[in-house]
Amino acid sequence: MVIHASGTDRGDIPTEYSVQGMREHELPVIGTYVDFRIMPGFRYRVRLNPTDEYLFGGVALPLLGIGMGYGKRLTFQGESLNQNRNFFWSDSRQEGYAFSVESVSSGECFELTDASGEPCGSVTVTDASEPQRELDCHILDDGGVEKHVQVSVEANVSGSVTRLVGQAVVVKPQGQLLAQCVRIEGLQGEGLQGCSLRPL
Repeated sequence: MVIHASGTDRGDIPTEYSVQGMREHELPVIGTYVDFRIMPGFRYRVRLNPTDEYLFGGVALPLLGIGMGYGKRLTFQGESLNQNRNFFWSDSRQEGYAFSVESVSSGECFELTDASGEPCGSVTVTDASEPQRELDCHILDDGGVEKHVQVSVEANVSGSVTRLVGQAVVVKPQGQLLAQCVRIEGLQGEGLQGCSLRPL
């Protein structure tokens, strides 16, 4: 898949790129360009485009900051604030980088609620390896950021393993460092119409 990227789309340096090797759910970082949907506070997996190799051992980490200028430093959460080595520059790789947002991870637990909001079960995500795709993003009245992300995960639902498909609502409140999934809505699956998930 080829993505055409232009810095003028976000009022940045007027450079243009045709990025080959991208996948449908991925967002490009190349040269001076960082896709406008990539935001600090949200978790991303980073692939070395066009290979199958990932940075940080393939683990999705929270993005802490995006630097200014031509080569933008992208800094991710590390084990130590004083010696954080989880960073790179946008222009470090000629073919660029492919970012994948991750809103839900394996091992996370949720409460299943019915259409009236009443609890009706518990859910533990057992496999979240399927690609998650950002659907939209908007700024809240208080200045926070809300993203909607399409997810398809395997989960244990009150003792029964099934696949859940829905939209994760991920919010980064104004003044807070990290975003959190506040609910998963629009669930698809037998007996799940009108149900939603809320983190425990």
